[in-house]
Amino acid sequence: MVERADGPALARNTLDLLVLPARERRPRYQGPIAVITREGQSGESGTTQRMASDLEQSLRLVGYCTTARLTPDTRLAVTNYPNVELLRWVRAGGDLLFLSCNGPSPFYWTQRRTGAYSGNWTTSFSWLRPGIHARLSIANPLSLPFLHVMPRHTILGLPVSDRAIQADFLAGMVSGWVRHPAIHTVQFRYGRGRVIMTTFALQEALPDDPAGVAMFHDLIDHLCSDACQPTLTANYEL
Repeated sequence: MVERADGPALARNTLDLLVLPARERRPRYQGPIAVITREGQSGESGTTQRMASDLEQSLRLVGYCTTARLTPDTRLAVTNYPNVELLRWVRAGGDLLFLSCNGPSPFYWTQRRTGAYSGNWTTSFSWLRPGIHARLSIANPLSLPFLHVMPRHTILGLPVSDRAIQADFLAGMVSGWVRHPAIHTVQFRYGRGRVIMTTFALQEALPDDPAGVAMFHDLIDHLCSDACQPTLTANYEL
């Protein structure tokens, strides 16, 4: 703040900071998580294999117990590329966190954030549903603390005007002066299972970015809780 000698303020500015206490960097979910990656399924080169292990290693570094495949004891999976086996497992009752950052989706179409979805218009803004993210103090629209987790894609094809399912939209964007909505995070049922699909760059943010760590933990906690009761249903059939 800049003040005149006689007291009145000439200029004032603020800067938002996010501080994540050490206790909030630890996960509450203690069960095993199956980490299924696109690179791990292809098994093409040594470099690809290291990329595949990075996501699982990142989850381990922030405190989760992980496996590279589904087992009879698996109740929760994280993926960036669902395969047929995983989709069948979810339909049978599994819980899935789908990090749909930059690839195809078997559920809903993702669009690169270009043109109307770029967020460059002065009236565009992204938001998070506060009740989902207990570790974060949410001030919408999202600002500097979320710089490194902002989505490069957004989710289209959702009935955003249907009030019956709007509670299933956990994060999104309002685009420009036309106020066109788009969704960054959505929860839905798939068979007997539950899915949270997000385009936030959580895979890239883990394990070091405070906002990414907090968002990932909060989505896992919500997905595994009784509070996750989606109304929206994805009807994709194998």
